[in-house]
Amino acid sequence: MAKGMGIDVAHTKIWAFLISGFFAGIAGALLGFNARLADPEAFTLGLSVDYLAMIIVGGLGSLTGPLLGSLFVTLLPEAIQRVAESFGIASLLSALREFTFGLLIIVFLIFEPRGLSALFGKLMFQRDARNRKKASYLNNSTQTTTRGGNEMKRLFRAATVAAVLLAAAPVKAAEITVCIWDL
Repeated sequence: MAKGMGIDVAHTKIWAFLISGFFAGIAGALLGFNARLADPEAFTLGLSVDYLAMIIVGGLGSLTGPLLGSLFVTLLPEAIQRVAESFGIASLLSALREFTFGLLIIVFLIFEPRGLSALFGKLMFQRDARNRKKASYLNNSTQTTTRGGNEMKRLFRAATVAAVLLAAAPVKAAEITVCIWDL
């Protein structure tokens, strides 16, 4: 489709690869600076499974998908730990965590391959449609409801980004503050 619109697909893919490599390099440099050690043993198979789960659960074809996935995958182990501690099965926590991530990836690939972003999009669309229907019934005006729906989408996106940045950062907020002050 992009080729039909006159976009050079190969050139765009090369630029996407270069830009993503640049940001990955910056992230690696910041991680090495923060950890004070660059060690390949810090990147285990479990971390790779976490990253894969974040991308698949969030949604492969959107920008907000991996952000939602990282929030979900970051908070899921906390929820599992609280449940395991309340039932007294903390010894099964490690196996339960890996099992849950594997099951979660399979469920999302089968039932919702576009991830949480598509699921939230469907829910927002249905809610907006109900709100438009109510507002047009009450006000007989669709222009104000469309504007309100777009504002809600913007607020939801801003809140999602803020929540992900605050909750799903790979480095704790205190460590980020220390890292900034060390500069």
